Amino acid sequence: MQAFLSNPARPSRPEPEPSPWSGLEPEDLEDAARRLCAARPGSGAAERLMERAAYLRASRFSHRSGVGVAHALLFS
Repeated sequence: MQAFLSNPARPSRPEPEPSPWSGLEPEDLEDAARRLCAARPGSGAAERLMERAAYLRASRFSHRSGVGVAHALLFS
């Protein structure tokens, strides 16, 4: 059992699978959600796409504003 735990050739955790929307812009997700909602009103998948777009926007905004604040503090 010890040999299995210390074997460097085997990863301890499986690699996470990429999400189907990785690399997409929030606008692309919103467009897809609108098309899906037009085809299937009340679609839960469309709601999740819109939530993902909002999350991406918020995370990008907080990252940008955090960098600006850190930059201002560093050089003040």
